[in-house]
Amino acid sequence: MRRALGWLVTLVALAAVLVVGDRVAVRTAESAAVQAFEQEAEVTGASLDITGFPFLTQVAQGELTHVTGAAGTASFGGYTITDLTIDARGVGISPPYPVATGTASGLLAVDDLEQALQEQSGLAGDLGTEGDTLVLSGTVLGLPLAVAGSPRVSDAGTLALDVVSVDTGSGPRPVEDLPGAVADLLTGIEVSLTLPEGVALDAVEVADGSVRITVTGTDVALEELVAS
Repeated sequence: MRRALGWLVTLVALAAVLVVGDRVAVRTAESAAVQAFEQEAEVTGASLDITGFPFLTQVAQGELTHVTGAAGTASFGGYTITDLTIDARGVGISPPYPVATGTASGLLAVDDLEQALQEQSGLAGDLGTEGDTLVLSGTVLGLPLAVAGSPRVSDAGTLALDVVSVDTGSGPRPVEDLPGAVADLLTGIEVSLTLPEGVALDAVEVADGSVRITVTGTDVALEELVAS
């Protein structure tokens, strides 16, 4: 009995050492990955959490089961994103660091969207937010107006703006009530976003004075995302 008890105590102690060692290894890896990410990419305030146990077994297999992370600011597709969160599964640990599937969500500044909207649609004006809508204030074909629209996903890489109402100074009115040429310009407003291969726009909404976009990715290389 004493010998059996001794073996049991030894096994428990060994298991505890292995668990501690595994947790130390994963925290070290997380810290190193954050430092490398912030140095090589335009990222600030990053954090990373490698889930799953044991970590060292995942390393031996060359793929991390589940990784979550966040960043205060990040550059993505040429845009500055704030309040970024990511959730990735099947993350390779060697270049080009492929990700089997993942999602990311963050806030796109209205100023960035305004610039893209002006460049692609030709509509000039100041873009702002009001509740859950975007408001474009400017002049269209010589007519001063404020256009309230709801953003939505048009396709994998395109954001559309559905006009809810237009105010020409006498109160909100449907876009259909405007002169034909003006109504045509305000119908079918779309903004194409520059997204890396394998990344698709999944959801979009107005939030916190910005536009929160959510994207999904399949078989995406992290090196390409950093380069974007």
